[in-house]
Amino acid sequence: MERAAHLVFAAGASLEALRLAGLLRPLLGLAALFSAAVGSSVPDVDLGRGHRALLHNVFMAVLLSVLFYLLGYSIGGGLLAAAMGVGYAVGHFSHIFLDMLTVRGVALLYPVSRRYYRLLRLRSDSRLANAVVGLVGALLLLDTITSMHPLR
Repeated sequence: MERAAHLVFAAGASLEALRLAGLLRPLLGLAALFSAAVGSSVPDVDLGRGHRALLHNVFMAVLLSVLFYLLGYSIGGGLLAAAMGVGYAVGHFSHIFLDMLTVRGVALLYPVSRRYYRLLRLRSDSRLANAVVGLVGALLLLDTITSMHPLR
């Protein structure tokens, strides 16, 4: 998938995760959005060098999520740590999931296994696939925003 689709999907999913956990507050939401944006972008840092293996795996996602949790804890304590850890985890894992929908897939268990896993065979540059992913992310954002409305 393309960067914009990853970002919008991660933003919507991270705020929805905070809402479902009962942690959705303005500053925590911003921390989660920031962390989700980083988490959804980091896997593509390995472009051209072990791409979809080195950073597209469960082990790196967990390790970096823990680091974001610890960063949040050192800055502002438990709630910020939770928001940053959840935001990063949702961003990174959603990136992995979305890339598993593509033809190439991802080396989900790297470095234990070099096998690539995929769920579908979509092209990562498909306008339709990226539009659908972006739409789902936007709908998640809309759901989160409307759930915070005082009349609901």
